[in-house]
Amino acid sequence: MGTAKQDKFSQPVHLSVKGIPEMVTSLEQFDQALTPKLKINTELYARLLTLDDDRLNSLTSATRQAADLLQRVLRRAVGNSNAVDELFKKLGTAFFTEDHSWRKLFMSLHVLPSTRDDLKLLALSKYRSYLLARLEALNNIGSNRLQSQIHCTADSEAESVTELVVQKPGVTQELSSSETIIRDVVQLPKGKTTPIRADDMASVDIWMARSRFRIEMWDKTSFIDSHGQSTKLKEGRNMVGRALHNDVVIDPNYPEVSRDHMIIDIREGRPVGVTDLSSGGTFISRTLVMAPGKVARAG
Repeated sequence: MGTAKQDKFSQPVHLSVKGIPEMVTSLEQFDQALTPKLKINTELYARLLTLDDDRLNSLTSATRQAADLLQRVLRRAVGNSNAVDELFKKLGTAFFTEDHSWRKLFMSLHVLPSTRDDLKLLALSKYRSYLLARLEALNNIGSNRLQSQIHCTADSEAESVTELVVQKPGVTQELSSSETIIRDVVQLPKGKTTPIRADDMASVDIWMARSRFRIEMWDKTSFIDSHGQSTKLKEGRNMVGRALHNDVVIDPNYPEVSRDHMIIDIREGRPVGVTDLSSGGTFISRTLVMAPGKVARAG
């Protein structure tokens, strides 16, 4: 659509949508408010990872078709108010899947007069960009699965579901060599990003099933296993697990770790969020959790 104009509107536009200024005063301001909505956040990415192959393929095809159709319709809608209004009427069935925030935005825009077609067309153009970002994520997940299937050995065994043993205060327990005592930890909810705080920490312990790992934040932010194997973490989203497509590939000698076990979000060299994807669970110290997690049960 080209660069958004910086001229202010003669009359501000009122929009009651989360993440959008209540009073939109220019197309540039609206453009800037929409930009964060184009990203595929970690929780959405985690939900896409849980899709089975048939659902993943179906959603990939539907997203591609929606993006292509929207592009064709947008070309016809520019300068045609009737076409814009008709497009908005069909959005509910033609394009939307689980994009609730976008749906609310378009419902709010739909009631605006044709004099504000500039806002509507910009939102539609941005939504197509979002669809393309989601399509890229879906294609990436599909490609990673194919890569994993190619590298899988014929005798690969099912992932084991494990439990942590949490020591009770004042109680001495005898543990087998395969068990680990972990004090005051919480199990992170599966599929939901848990914000954590590590601002004053040099390192953070994290348990994947019953195996202990740590994130170190010295010279370079790194993920380290119990054998000292270190992998540098990148800024943004880091996939962790035994599958070879992960950003951090865990040694197969940790069979209790899932193939796609968790996601670690790094911002300015610090972990700010962890998303569990596993069968065996992900656990961290209660003091690091900024949102309630599931307390690990005592053994």
